[in-house]
Amino acid sequence: MSYEIRLARVDEVAHLAAIERAAGRLFPAERIVDPEQTMAAALLTRACERGLLFLAVARADDRPVGFASCTEQDGCVHLDELSAHLDHGRQGLGRSPCP
Repeated sequence: MSYEIRLARVDEVAHLAAIERAAGRLFPAERIVDPEQTMAAALLTRACERGLLFLAVARADDRPVGFASCTEQDGCVHLDELSAHLDHGRQGLGRSPCP
């Protein structure tokens, strides 16, 4: 399967919690306080509106399979969250160049 990295659209934010929960299954339960807890949609929406929310999408159907959410502080961009759906993990999506 091939992937593309692109900026997210606000209407795609609702799909990201499922990706984050699936990615969390890679980690031992004792390392995660609440595996159902995900980033707040408001934070993801704000990152999206500022051009700081990136998606990994399957080229075949433009379906989000991973995301990187960032914030800007003191003129620097900081990575807040990087998640790939378990079905698409270990594919190098986190190393892919941003647009």
